[in-house]
Amino acid sequence: MTLIEPGGARTSFSHNLQFASEIAAYRDTPAGHIRKMFETAGNELYTLDPQKIAQAIVDVATSDHPPLRVTLGGDAFGVVQAALQSRLAFLQSQEALARSVAFDS
Repeated sequence: MTLIEPGGARTSFSHNLQFASEIAAYRDTPAGHIRKMFETAGNELYTLDPQKIAQAIVDVATSDHPPLRVTLGGDAFGVVQAALQSRLAFLQSQEALARSVAFDS
């Protein structure tokens, strides 16, 4: 099994979105920010070629040793990299505590 983590692909998806009336109470929430992103997004948000994504997925799926995760696109790479760096920094901040619970030698 391989998890595919793609970035924004340029398809007709965003052009066909229909939005309900905005609810003011949600405007400054994460959901509100995502809504605004989709409402105002142009091609700059969708930089990936769907044909290339499909071919990359086929290549991974038919490889002898497919990886657990595949990140496709510079935008997705940046998001995944930032998340992993954040997790690693948190882990490193816990090193002393983690090592403190071993038996004394």
